Amino acid sequence: MKRKKSPRTPSLRHHKATGQGFVELDGRRVYLGAIDNPEIRERYHRTIAESESNGRRLPVDPHDITVAELLAAFGRHAATYYGSASGESAQFRLATRPLKRLYGTARVVDFGQPALKSVRQQFIDNGGARSYVNSLTGRIRRVVRWGVENEIVPPGALHGLEAVAGIRAGRMEIRECEPVTAAPAATVEATLPHRTPTLCGMVQGQRLTGMRPSELCIMRGCDLDTTGTVWVYPQVA
Repeated sequence: MKRKKSPRTPSLRHHKATGQGFVELDGRRVYLGAIDNPEIRERYHRTIAESESNGRRLPVDPHDITVAELLAAFGRHAATYYGSASGESAQFRLATRPLKRLYGTARVVDFGQPALKSVRQQFIDNGGARSYVNSLTGRIRRVVRWGVENEIVPPGALHGLEAVAGIRAGRMEIRECEPVTAAPAATVEATLPHRTPTLCGMVQGQRLTGMRPSELCIMRGCDLDTTGTVWVYPQVA
């Protein structure tokens, strides 16, 4: 199998007409000052290092980052951190779809309270319930907060968005979610014959203890205190 060659590092070149040193990166010439300046080599190596750390692209001024560029960077992060097929990544895609469509070319620093409320209105117009709209709106703030944390956008990009409070019950014409209630006991019983013994035990364990599924999944036999008549699982408060 033929080994793939590593990209060649651009060399420091001399622009004779102006007497400056320059390097070509990302299809652009970056001028580094007079070629006979003792600091020219340091500037050259610093520019190359910054380009390498940015995926062989020139660093962009955080104030000039567009919404679409921030979303692309966050998408790469989410695919690694949450997994591209995870429910969390899917919710972020739902939250940012109207954001990209309406404000993709806008700078993140120009995306303020009115713009966030406009995107939020899209969620409402699409029939979202109040809690779901608040959740999606919060995800947009989380994307910008991640950009600030990783110095992709300046801190000021988040300040205005934090001032947009969640929609409170009864304050806007927006539907409420139906309360989530427990499944009828008869329905649960009817499903048990179709489950594996392990799943049956988990379902019955949840019914008896009120444990969350995540708590039940991590429970091990060695974690149980079986010395008494009633078994005790100390990890669950």
